[in-house]
Amino acid sequence: MNLRVGEAHRVRLPGLGTAGYRWMPAVEGDEAVAEVSDAGLAELANRRIGASADELFDIRALAPGVARVRFEQRRPFEPADVPAADEEVFDVRVT
Repeated sequence: MNLRVGEAHRVRLPGLGTAGYRWMPAVEGDEAVAEVSDAGLAELANRRIGASADELFDIRALAPGVARVRFEQRRPFEPADVPAADEEVFDVRVT
């Protein structure tokens, strides 16, 4: 994804909150290039019992450069050596 300094891009990731999973973001490479903030949960179109809401995050461009933003879907209470249930990676180029 290409961004200019000051721009933000909203990311929507499929939720599994009812099973205890959360998306955990991390900026890799030059951490001064971008930051990630939690933007809450998406509105559920049909509120079925047991349905999980998608999670929203904002990736904000801070300075020119390149960084990678990695999201891992995991249970916060599990040890770090337990593999993530899912992963999404975004390469961010800021001009």
